[in-house]
Order: sequence, then structure tokens, then C-alpha cells
Amino acid sequence: MSRKCGVRQSTILLVIANLVLLTLLIVGITAPSRARSGPAALVEFDVTRVVGIVVDGIAQVTITRSTADEWRLEVPEGIYPARADRVEAFLRALADSRITREITSRDPAETDLGFDAPRAVRLRLADQDSEIVERVLEFGARLPNGSIAAAEAGVVEVEGAIDFYLTQGVTFWAYLRLLPESVRGEEVATLRIESAEGSRLLDDRPDLARALADLVGATFYAELPQTNPFTEFTLTLIDGREFRIRFYESDGDVVAVPEGPALPGEPFGELAYLLAPSTYDRLASLLSIEADSN
Repeated sequence: MSRKCGVRQSTILLVIANLVLLTLLIVGITAPSRARSGPAALVEFDVTRVVGIVVDGIAQVTITRSTADEWRLEVPEGIYPARADRVEAFLRALADSRITREITSRDPAETDLGFDAPRAVRLRLADQDSEIVERVLEFGARLPNGSIAAAEAGVVEVEGAIDFYLTQGVTFWAYLRLLPESVRGEEVATLRIESAEGSRLLDDRPDLARALADLVGATFYAELPQTNPFTEFTLTLIDGREFRIRFYESDGDVVAVPEGPALPGEPFGELAYLLAPSTYDRLASLLSIEADSN
């Protein structure tokens, strides 16, 4: 009798052990799958198929793709070069945005989460047949934990850096460097200045050459100045390329107009750039002269 009981107990223990092993096996197979899936993406899209973006945050910014690697900024004043690195970083941030939780299933407009004046992103995508499809994403307020509220079958919480881009103005997206990035101060062979005092070469001025080569505007200037420039610099590079930057006074501001081969703004025509006062003041201090605009 005791032998039968022992056999029965051993059988029961073996069955239990097998069940435990089977459970562990099932958990081991399914757990990685759940871990891989993670939080759901807010929107799924192929970044390479984006042909246009409208970011409606503190300002409405319209950006369209001009080539595979170049973007253009469209504003009421005209069409200008856009910062490709910032546009692509924004698209990556949008593609990486994940829904972390549902806040409410109510209509976003009925909540106090900032949808009374929602911010929006419109993606224009070219599908497999080159037809243009538009996706509209609406965003509400920034949440205390740094996430952002988004409209998605109610309101969801979305992690990521989208709020940062929605708080940027037009100039954040603009490419405002005057000369090509291949122009470096150390490659300037000769530097000439022309002003009311005449024309002269500036010898051994690598500091000024670097400042001019790296010159960045504060924003685009809507119209080309109609007056004569008060100062003009000519940079001749060791590879033979030559660039000019003309400086104008316009209503108390300093406006710069570059000239030369393969300028960043070349596809958009001749562009003028409004300089921040500190930018020209620095050039003036390097020349040890008073800025004519002051």
C-alpha cells in the first residue's frame, strides 16, 4: 500500500514538474516578443517618402523637399534654403515618438490639455504610386513629466522631442550661412576690403578671414538693398574660387549680400541676409573701425 502511494506521489510530482517546465518555456518564448514590440509608435512612415511638412506651432512653417538631401523653406516673403540637418532630425524624432499611455478616450476638444488651440504637424508623403497622402497629427500641451499630449482616438501621452520643434520659430529651420561650408578661413589666400576709404589688401588676417567665411545671418532680408554697399570684402581661396560679401545699411540695420560660386542660396536667386548687430560689431572690431551703421 505504501509502495503504491509512493508511486502515485512520484507521478504527481513528475506531472507538476512538467507543467512548471512547460509554463517556463511558454513565458520564455513569448516574453522577448512583448519586449521587442514595446510602446506603439504615434505614426509610422518612411522618412525617405516625405515630400513636405507643415509645422504649425508658435509659427506656421512650410518645408518641402527639393532634392533627396535638400529642403526649402516657404514663407510669405519667398522661398529660402532650409536646414536639412534640423528637418531630418525632426522627422527622426517624429518617427521615434512612442505612445506611453492613454490619458482619456474623450474628444480632445473637451479636455483641458491644450486642444482648444492645438498645434499640428502635417506630413505629405509620396506612396508607392507617387500619389501624395497627407497625415495630420494634432498636439496639445506639454505635460509635467516632459511628454506631450497628442490626439489619437482620444488623448494619449507621447514621449519624445516633438514639443521642442513645435516651439521653434521660422528662423530655426532656415539655412542662414552665407558662403558654402567648403569655404574655410584658413584657405583664404587673399582678403581685400573696399570702402569709402578706398581698396586695400588685408595681410595676415586669419581671424577676419574666418569670421567672414563662417558668417551667418540672423534671418533673410525680404528685398535686395537698392543703395550702394558701404563695405565690400573679396575672399580669394587657394583653390582659385573667389567670393564677395557686400554690406549695406538699410533702415538702421546691416544687410549682407554674398556673391560667388555654388552659394547655399543659389537655387533661390540672389539672397540678402539681415545681420544681428553683434555680428557686424564683431567684424568692425576685428577691423578696428566703427560700424558705419552705428
